[in-house]
Amino acid sequence: MWEPSSRADRIAWLLLVGLVGACSKSEDGAPAVQKKPTADPAAAQKLAEAMRKNDPMPAAARECTPEDYQGVMTLTYPSVVKLAGQPVARDQHENADWINPYDLDHPSVRTLLDRGADATARGEAAAELLAAPSYLVYRVDLVDVGLVFEIKDLKRGIVGARSIKYDRNARLVCVSTFTFKNTKKVSEWGMDEAEKGGVRVNKVVVDKLREDLRLRYLRRLLKLGMPLPPAPPAPEGEAPPAAGDDE
Repeated sequence: MWEPSSRADRIAWLLLVGLVGACSKSEDGAPAVQKKPTADPAAAQKLAEAMRKNDPMPAAARECTPEDYQGVMTLTYPSVVKLAGQPVARDQHENADWINPYDLDHPSVRTLLDRGADATARGEAAAELLAAPSYLVYRVDLVDVGLVFEIKDLKRGIVGARSIKYDRNARLVCVSTFTFKNTKKVSEWGMDEAEKGGVRVNKVVVDKLREDLRLRYLRRLLKLGMPLPPAPPAPEGEAPPAAGDDE
């Protein structure tokens, strides 16, 4: 490390140190807060539009491997649609909020979709989204569980979904398909309760089966080695999903 050897050098060194110190402090003398980078949310919208245009056809891409999940930013397909500025088709069961849990959306995606977020927060979220090296979109394609739609269909049923990876320019990289079901115990309880009632299934049964499917979804992803983003704090008393397969 260089050290000042003369009086003039020492004076210059002290002045330099003083300037650096002044630049690192705010006007009131407190340490300056580093500002986060920002970007135009419109750029995030264009990225989402490109993802929608590159929606894969069957067998249009290779199967994803565990290495493909490294460093990806995750989001659900309905969130892609919303980021693109398009309405979500609510008449399609696969787009329902309960089967596309917020747990799967990266915090920056949640902020961009939050109508209460201010311009600064949205700009920072857009910058974080655009800086990601790649994206993994979780898309539900089939919800064949009649009980969760108040239909007395006395079978366990199944949910089919895909994980779709895009590079930072929204080009398709790979696709993986997977399925999951209600926990056997919860499913059987729901069928027993449905048989006791009338034509429509009780809302208590519907809500319990939906929540069970949400947790089964997250557990299935963990078991397959697929990533989950940092999640908001769970409600009091609710434990985070484990990777176990509680059939």
